Amino acid sequence: MPDKALSQEITTAKEQCLNLSRTVPHVHAVHNGLRVADETAIQETARIAYEALTKAEAYLVPVAPAEPKKLLRLMTTVSVAAVEKFVTKEYFKVDTSEKAKVKIALLLADFSTHFLPKVEEGSLPGELKVHRLLAWSLDDPIMAELGDPRFFSTTLADLWVMLEKQPSGEEGVLLTNGWTNNFYIHDQNETLWGVNAFWYAGRGGWLIGAQSVGSLVGWYEGIQVLTC
Repeated sequence: MPDKALSQEITTAKEQCLNLSRTVPHVHAVHNGLRVADETAIQETARIAYEALTKAEAYLVPVAPAEPKKLLRLMTTVSVAAVEKFVTKEYFKVDTSEKAKVKIALLLADFSTHFLPKVEEGSLPGELKVHRLLAWSLDDPIMAELGDPRFFSTTLADLWVMLEKQPSGEEGVLLTNGWTNNFYIHDQNETLWGVNAFWYAGRGGWLIGAQSVGSLVGWYEGIQVLTC
């Protein structure tokens, strides 16, 4: 009787031959040839099996790794005008009256603390990309897909320009159907946040908030992400 090591080799070769027989036809014959009892014949058949396996492997085409699933789909681009010095607290004020340039119902605490003191020195005309989030995600995977924050982050002036296009929740590029519009913006200390604008129909104005990009509270499929 063959020893245990040889038996294991034969079993492994047999299994491999069986699996490969579906791809390389001549291997099937080798598998059938393993049905012998003589030790010498088994050793010889094992040798043939391994040679066949080596030859068979040369015919197998490696399967390319699957592309990582995309989180964002580019929906459109939109032009934004140049903005001179932007003093945030002069623009972002809670006001839902008819005279308001943009109806704002709520400024949440993190936005008020980290962004109202900020003054931006102005920006050139440019273009914003509007992405749809395709699956629930934290900020880190979203930002990893976007690349370098120096190139995808936006400004408070960009956010304001977009709000001015839909000051009372009109139809437009920004979602007004209960989903969030997210902008990645640096605060007064140059810390990056997710700044979100949400049309709060029940209050008749925009809700403006800010969330740390390290938060464990994620974003739902269907929101928009606006980037440079």
